Formats: sequence, C-alpha cells, structure tokens
Amino acid sequence: MWKSPEASTHKEHFTKGEPSRESTPEERDAALAEQRKIIDDSWKKDEPTDVGRKVDTSILGDFSPGDVRHGRIVLNEETRTAVEEQVRKLKKSAGYFKPLANGTPIDAAYDIRVNNFSTHTKIIVLPDGRRMFAVFAHEGSRIHRAIDGFVKHATGLRMGKVARDDWKPAFEEHARIPLAKTDDPYTVLMPYVPNVNAYDAIANNKKIKDFGEITWAKDITPEMKLELLKNIMAEVQDIHESGIAWGECILQNLILTESQRAIMCDPEVRYDEDVPLKEAQARDLKDLLLSSCTALRKSEGAVDIKGTVHAMLDGYKDDKVLKELRKICKIEFSLGLAVTFWNEKLRTGVESREEYNAILTAAREYKR
Repeated sequence: MWKSPEASTHKEHFTKGEPSRESTPEERDAALAEQRKIIDDSWKKDEPTDVGRKVDTSILGDFSPGDVRHGRIVLNEETRTAVEEQVRKLKKSAGYFKPLANGTPIDAAYDIRVNNFSTHTKIIVLPDGRRMFAVFAHEGSRIHRAIDGFVKHATGLRMGKVARDDWKPAFEEHARIPLAKTDDPYTVLMPYVPNVNAYDAIANNKKIKDFGEITWAKDITPEMKLELLKNIMAEVQDIHESGIAWGECILQNLILTESQRAIMCDPEVRYDEDVPLKEAQARDLKDLLLSSCTALRKSEGAVDIKGTVHAMLDGYKDDKVLKELRKICKIEFSLGLAVTFWNEKLRTGVESREEYNAILTAAREYKR
C-alpha cells in the first residue's frame, strides 16, 4: 500500500493526484513515520488533524458534519465514557482460539454471511441513540496474521496482514470512514454506516432473507449487480488516484451503503516493500476481478467472464496500471500456487484452475 512522499505528507491525503515518480522504500518509510507522528500527536493533544479525507456526509451514519473536525469524529466526555465501557465489554467477550478456526461473523444489522478472522466487531448504541462501529484486533489474531502471511507469500501474492501491534496505525492511516478517538491500542471506532457487505450483495442476496436497512439488496438483478461492481471499481479508482494501493482488494473487504456507494474497509494488508506502486495497484485489480466474477457465478450460476471483466475495467483510467495488470495476468500457474490453491479458493472464491485462468485471460486481453 505504497505512496509517494508527496501523497503521504500532503494534508489532503485522499485528494486526487498522481505522484510524479516512484518513491524509494526509505522515502516511503520516512513519510509514513512523519504522518503517523502527526496523527499520534493529535490524538494525545485531543486536537483534530488535517491528515485524512474531507468530510463526506454519506459516510457519517447517524453523525453530522458538525461532529467532524478535519476528518475526525469528536465525542464529548460523557459519550466517550459510554463508548469505552462498550469497548471493554467487546474485548472481554473476544475469544482466543475460536476465531482462528472458524472466524466470527462481522456484527451487522442484517443476516450477514461474512466472517472475520483477525478482528471482533460490535455495533455500539450511544445513550442518545446514535450508533458507532467498534473493531478490536484480538490477541489470537497474532497467530492468524502469521499463518495468513505465510500462505499468501507461498501463493505468490507478495502481501500480508500487518502485525497486531501495527494494526491500529495502519487502520488509521487508510480508513475511508472518519474515526473517533479511543485510548485502547487495539481498537478503532467510527460511525456505523448502514451497509451490506459487497460479497453478500453480489453472491448471497438470494439466500439472505433480511437485509435490514439495505432493502434494495434482496431483489437486485444481474444487470444491477454489474452496476454495483462498477461502483466498486470507482472506489478503487479513487483510492489509487490518492497515490496508494489497498491490499487484498476483494468483495468481502468492501461495503455498500443505502445509496449503493462502495466503501473499502479492512485496511490491514500491506504489499511487500519491493512491490512497485503500479504493480501493487494492478494486483488490487486482479483480486477485485477474481472475487467479482466468482461472486456473480455463485449467485447466478453462469457468468459472462469476459463481458464482466471488460465492463469493470472500462471504468478504470490508469493505463500504466492496466499495463501492469496484463503482465501479472501472464504469470503461469506456479508450483506455490498449485500447492496453496485451496487458499485462493477461500480468498477469492475461484472454483477451479479453469475459472481462475479464464478471468486472468479476460483481464490480459482487455483493450480500450
């Protein structure tokens, strides 16, 4: 998830603009350290910081622009005390070994089918009725993160989840929803935005009976699903234009709001330092195409892979990244991937090597 020094230190970190050159690993580390210090100092002083995205009312949930200063949710002392009590209950309820084996369902206001292995989540209702979303990186996630990183690298993915001690700074660095202060080093807080997980909307909408507040998700057609995938590509485009790559850009790591806006979440995966920015962004696209086509196939039975891939890529504007995408989609099925293909099935939903190759071929053959 690399960015140039210009993108890292600019106060409007999420505004559009592409760096003029690739930065070195040393420059990226120095810029990241500087940005984290700005954020850390701001938390300690209980003051807002200019590092972060501009206020967007569609991502505030029950909160209003008046609750936001420089991209951060501000809570009064009474509300913060109530939230911290709920955070303590969340941490106390978190298991150690159970999430490692089966994961835990993400807390949601509908019948969610997506699990999380490295964090526990909770929708917190404040005394005034407003809702917040808490995410806790539990102690047992240390084991999961180590195993997950090993398997990803064996598969040739060149990325892994950050260590538990680095998780909160990593989350704060790239959160797409404004965060609120919490003193716990392994917990983040944000407004609860009514949503449906993108994978549930695309792959599981025929199985889920109750989508809660997201009423449009139940009866969407294949054509509507393709439009949602285009919305998701627009979110990825916006992220890439800010000068970064995401890491594990799959549908399970995206949510869709009442207005069908896509928001990337779960910002805990980083590409290896020797992966150039354009290649990392191309790997984002590859993951998104794999998980999107397989989700459609799961719900609809058959999918026009070439048509889906090309329709999604029509919305992506960086030709240099598309060139890198063609390169990485030419990589042959490696021994490491053959041995660990079971993980690729779990991660992206691919059913077979034939489906995997068909999606990559469609991406490789894409032209404007």
